Amino acid sequence: MVSRLSLHRLLHMVLLSPLEVLLLVGSGGFSFIGAHRLDPKQAGLHCLTWNFRATKLEAKGEFITAFCRIVGSLQPHLFRDIQLVNLPTNLDLSTLDQHHSLESLLSPSGESKVEETSIATLVAAGAPGATESYRPLTLREEEDIRQFLDELSVDSVQRNATELTEHLQKQLADVEGTNIHTIMASEAQVMKLMSTLDVAIEQADQMVQRMADYHQFLADVEEAMSTLHDRDQLSQVTVDNRGALLNLLEQLVTRLTLDPKYVHALLEVKLDQPADIIRCTEAAHYLNGLLHAKPTPGEEHLQAVGEQAVELKRLRDSFATELAKKVNNSVIAFSRQLNFVVNVGSVGAATAEAPDSASQAGGARATLTASTAIRNATDLYKAQREELIQLAPLVGVWLQTNRKDIYTELKREYAKQMYQFFRHQTLDLFHRGIQSISTVVRPQKTSKLSLVDIVDDLLNKLCQLVDTEEQFITQFFDMQQKTSAPSVYKTLDDVGSLTAIMSNLFRDLESDTANFITGCEQILPILVMPMLVAFSRHTESDIQTSSSSTEKTVSSREPTWFSSQYMVRMIMTSKRAFNRHIERMIQSFKESKPSKRSRCGVLQIVRDYVEFAERSISVFSRSTRLVDLERAHGELVRTMMTQLEQIASQSVKTPREVVQLENYHRLNDIFRRLKLAGMEEYQQEAKSRYARALQEYTKNSMGRPLEKLATFFEGVNAALAAGVRPEVIQYQFAFSKQELQKVIREYPGREVKRGLENLCKKVEKHLSEEGNLFQVVWRSIQAQFFEQCEQFNNLIAECYPDSGIALEFTIDDLQAYFTDIARSR
Repeated sequence: MVSRLSLHRLLHMVLLSPLEVLLLVGSGGFSFIGAHRLDPKQAGLHCLTWNFRATKLEAKGEFITAFCRIVGSLQPHLFRDIQLVNLPTNLDLSTLDQHHSLESLLSPSGESKVEETSIATLVAAGAPGATESYRPLTLREEEDIRQFLDELSVDSVQRNATELTEHLQKQLADVEGTNIHTIMASEAQVMKLMSTLDVAIEQADQMVQRMADYHQFLADVEEAMSTLHDRDQLSQVTVDNRGALLNLLEQLVTRLTLDPKYVHALLEVKLDQPADIIRCTEAAHYLNGLLHAKPTPGEEHLQAVGEQAVELKRLRDSFATELAKKVNNSVIAFSRQLNFVVNVGSVGAATAEAPDSASQAGGARATLTASTAIRNATDLYKAQREELIQLAPLVGVWLQTNRKDIYTELKREYAKQMYQFFRHQTLDLFHRGIQSISTVVRPQKTSKLSLVDIVDDLLNKLCQLVDTEEQFITQFFDMQQKTSAPSVYKTLDDVGSLTAIMSNLFRDLESDTANFITGCEQILPILVMPMLVAFSRHTESDIQTSSSSTEKTVSSREPTWFSSQYMVRMIMTSKRAFNRHIERMIQSFKESKPSKRSRCGVLQIVRDYVEFAERSISVFSRSTRLVDLERAHGELVRTMMTQLEQIASQSVKTPREVVQLENYHRLNDIFRRLKLAGMEEYQQEAKSRYARALQEYTKNSMGRPLEKLATFFEGVNAALAAGVRPEVIQYQFAFSKQELQKVIREYPGREVKRGLENLCKKVEKHLSEEGNLFQVVWRSIQAQFFEQCEQFNNLIAECYPDSGIALEFTIDDLQAYFTDIARSR
């Protein structure tokens, strides 16, 4: 039996070159046939065969398994071509792995481990050496192996593994001996090499020591350079800090130092000449710049800075006090001058200036002429405002910014001083407005002045006065109206906002305007309408001007906040007055009673409404407040028509239908002229009631001249309506021919004419001359009379044919009767 070690060595040596292997397995042994892959000529000539024998079946299986595993590891491309014949049934080669290393396959200790471990698992896990165990032969190794196999010419050696092993061991021993001799021969050279290495090591140690010295020297130099750099940076920082400190000190000195000329101007406070005002303004603005300059951090710790700041504030307070004192003195002086001019000029004004407003009636528009005193005061007021407005930068800007308390007190004192002057102005305007309106509405005057134009002129002058003052306050005190400002001031001392100071100056304006409206109501109640229209037109004009409208408005002034709010409140006041007037008219309508001594004619409530409507047509023709007018007309007409029906039913002297006829006729006329969209319903109702009253009055009147005939033929119509045939009517006793002839003989032509004349007199007695409705009523009676007589003739022809019965008058006779009666009137 061949040993396992020599067998493995032999197989390793044999299988290093590519082979085509055929393994024949018999019952007692097997044969391995291998052919060297040399060149094509030698492929068929040389066929070497090795025979292996095993004493046990287990050894045989181990050999086959080990051989196939080695072939699969070293030559994987040949492994699948191995053919096994008569393979024992207990051998399973399907689990063999082809990627084991040769060392693990030849190692007895690792053989079982190799059999249990799968190389595929190691490859998947990334184990080292799993794929690197196989290394193909190089060309040199392959050539050496071929040369070695060619030298094995002895067949026995080639076939016997033991001999082959011994041969290889012999060659190895020769090679090792040769190597030992070679090494012993080179001992002197080795000693020399060792000595050279010792010298090299010593010189390397010296070089390392020198490098360490150099490194220490460089470290010392680096430390010295770092120290020098730090000293240089420190010097630079010191220089920079000193420069920054110097600049800071210069800035502090510049910011806290006031030019001597400015100090002199602030201490002297001369405001007499424009040049002095300019100089004080420049000094004040420069001081304001110093006081409100952005502070430098940390300067509050410097005593000199604090002292200088206190000195600047002291100078500011001194200038503010002196400035407010001089401005206040100027305002007081101006106020006294204005009041003096107004009071002195008003002496004897009633006799010297009382021109009749009718003398101004040549123009289409009214003009309120102010008194001489007011005109002089107004001119003086304009000159004073031009002088004060030069101080606006000092008062409105500087004083408001630096001393809010003094600024507020100055505004309060200004409002207190100027209040009386503006009160005189407004009272004078209202007084002259009342005079002009009284002249216009005087019955014996035929003035061409318009009430709306007078009120427009009054409001123009009033709003111009208010707007001029508000614009001056806005500029002088540098105040702007806030959108959230209240519409009324809290107290008389409240001057914090523009609305508040204006309300202080004109605190009696609304009450004076209300008194003016009340005075106009006392002169003529219906004057509330032009008041409402005038205030509404001015408010609409303000809205159009504020929105930059290009349309022509009532005035060319620029509206201000206070005047706009004043106009809105006055619209509400005039609207309440207008509502009061409507309520008084409604109450007077409800209290009206029919006249017991004379004919009613056109009722007083209708006359009052017609006057109101005619005035409203002229007043509201240029107004957009038609909604208020339509509402007022609706309330008045509803109450008036209800009361008219009640008066008509209670009338004693005049029939109810005549009262309705004359009054609804007058209402129809005024409704047509109003042309209000909201009055169409009332117009249709009045027209319907008028027609119904005319029809009823005509019908009632027609029953008197031919009363028995009308009664007879009413019975005939009733019988026909009951189903009696026309030809049978004459056979009834009540409607026989004899009865009909008897009734007809009672109405000859002269009697009919006399009856019509009496009817005409009664109609004239019922109708009033003011109503002028006789022709209308008489034509209606004539048409109704003709229709009635025609109906009588038709019934005679239908119910009494061939009887020869006819009325004793014809239609032509009736026409002649009516013509004669008309001529007699």
